[in-house]
Amino acid sequence: MLKIGEASELLGVTPATLRAWERTGELLPARKSKAGTRCCLESDLLGVGNQSAPTVGYARVSTTKQKADIIDALTDAEAKSAAEQGSLL
Repeated sequence: MLKIGEASELLGVTPATLRAWERTGELLPARKSKAGTRCCLESDLLGVGNQSAPTVGYARVSTTKQKADIIDALTDAEAKSAAEQGSLL
């Protein structure tokens, strides 16, 4: 189990973001102590075993050529999925 600070570090977000996700129901802690300490399971945070968990990727593209190189590097399945979701601009 990870405390909120450890969980936020693992995901690359702030603890405030995790609290906001809790308020909206996007990510609920596995346990919350009487004192309010939130603990999350690492598997919940990483979507292990959750087929509906999104796969998130980030690529900063500065030129049209770089964008083409990134698209070329994608597998057919990744490219098809991204195109269907409108992820590739």
